[in-house]
Amino acid sequence: MNDTALNQRQSRSEATQDALMHAAILLIAENGLENISIRSIIEAAGQKNESALQYHFKNRDGLINAIHQRHSRKVDQHRQLIFAAFNKTKKPQLIDVATLMVGPAFELAKLDPDYRLYVKAFGREVAFSEIPALQFLNQSIKTNSNVSQFIRQSLSDLSTDAIKARLDSAVRFASMSMSLHARSKNAFKGKNAELFYSRLKDSLVGILGAKESAATKALGS
Repeated sequence: MNDTALNQRQSRSEATQDALMHAAILLIAENGLENISIRSIIEAAGQKNESALQYHFKNRDGLINAIHQRHSRKVDQHRQLIFAAFNKTKKPQLIDVATLMVGPAFELAKLDPDYRLYVKAFGREVAFSEIPALQFLNQSIKTNSNVSQFIRQSLSDLSTDAIKARLDSAVRFASMSMSLHARSKNAFKGKNAELFYSRLKDSLVGILGAKESAATKALGS
């Protein structure tokens, strides 16, 4: 196979993968993850049979994982830019942590229609996932341990278990809030979007920074 034919084959392969991913995200946004099938994805993607999905992703779970990985890479790139602008010589502030958590997704959603659709599709799924929501945050910052350390330093007055619980709650809250905003009119556009973003960060600061009660400390000890 010559280079031209190989490039054409790779282009067709990438186009098929993109079509399957986009179709899955669109269907999940409209119907929820639990209500879509491989057949519905194949049909929405304009493919002839299920072998296309099986060839590229093995099964539906493989397709969903590939979607998460693609968009996590986008988020991570934006997070590194935000993190690089922070002053590392002072103790991390909770508003900085809130910005690191939701700023990349918010900025991407403003710029990228595909990512807006992803937020609409999967925000609710993250919020109600039986998997610890913290895993989704960890996945999107896995390329830079300094970001993870920065987040945990801002919560250094809490125990390790308490930090995990707070971050899990914050991720779930932020995911649901972003998903709901994605369904609103003129989502991620104009002053209302900026107000939503500012209020979301304020709410995350409240979740992360609330003092543990004596009762909570006693139960957690």
